[in-house]
Amino acid sequence: MRLLGKALHTNGSRSLPIPAGESPAVTGGSPVLPTGSIPYWLVKRIGTSHNTLMSDADFLHEEPPGYGGGGTAAPLAQYLRKIEGNLKRGDATEHTHRPALKELIEALDENVIATNEPKRSLCGAPDYAVSRKRDHLTIGHMESKDIGADLAESERSDQLKRYLPALPNLLLTDYLEFGWFVDGKKRENFRLANVGSGGKLAPVASAELERARLLLLDFLAQEPVGIASAEELAKRLANLAHIIRNIITGAFLTRQASQQLRDWRDAFAATLLPELAPQAVAAKEAEAVSQFADMFAQTLAYGLFSARAMSGSGKFSRETARKLIPRTNPFLRNFFEQITGSKSSRAMERLCSRTFAAAPFWV
Repeated sequence: MRLLGKALHTNGSRSLPIPAGESPAVTGGSPVLPTGSIPYWLVKRIGTSHNTLMSDADFLHEEPPGYGGGGTAAPLAQYLRKIEGNLKRGDATEHTHRPALKELIEALDENVIATNEPKRSLCGAPDYAVSRKRDHLTIGHMESKDIGADLAESERSDQLKRYLPALPNLLLTDYLEFGWFVDGKKRENFRLANVGSGGKLAPVASAELERARLLLLDFLAQEPVGIASAEELAKRLANLAHIIRNIITGAFLTRQASQQLRDWRDAFAATLLPELAPQAVAAKEAEAVSQFADMFAQTLAYGLFSARAMSGSGKFSRETARKLIPRTNPFLRNFFEQITGSKSSRAMERLCSRTFAAAPFWV
């Protein structure tokens, strides 16, 4: 009912009568809308065939304020016109369409900002981060592929396997087709248009286009991930630790671990667990690396939590975290001095920065 109410909103009682000689959209010979009470422009939109190529009139069609157009071309129509213009030039790449998608998202909700190419997070570098203007909290991410890319194949990629556990509100798109993932599971799939010859766009049926608009609004209406219980906090910390562990494991197994990380492994082996030392046998080395990575990740996650608990309501960063580690834990204080202070390597600074980017509940 909520979707139907939005689709048939007419700005109060100002419905436009259907002019003489016109008839409502029909399916199989039967009218799908009652006459007289539904705005004429909506009848025409719902009656648009999905096989009809989008004309300039379609792109420039002015919606009444009640439909969300406010007297100007609807955001989706403007967006599709820009995409079509890019395609018609013949030299467009995936990056060519990014400004249009950013403008679409911000036109749909004036209270959000879509940042193209945000800072890397622990899981990688999704193409957009969508945040609220009032507090800059992230509400979602978008990953874009070139038009015509196989999104089903992208869903099976290593990239999405990293993104889905770490990004609770994610759109995967080729700019015309969209897959919406919530908490790592696919919630919806929708399309705006298909590409015809010469880059001409054929929009989907108007009812499907309206469904797409409402789903995009639902994506933007998601709340920043909050923590309401100790169990939820434990799950978030565990997920963060898993991501850190996988990064460290990958660095060792690909022989890209920094000298500082190798030194920390030696220190953990000398003071905590001798089995963590480098091993000559490949299988034992992999197991030792996995154990060290797990211990390091848990230490980092716990240390950040401990510092955040001491920080009160002030701004929290990796620099302030180092100063807030309790003096009752000298091992942890030294650990954070090494990875965030003046002794920190650039690789370790990047790891810590990505940790903060992946954990909005620190702020």
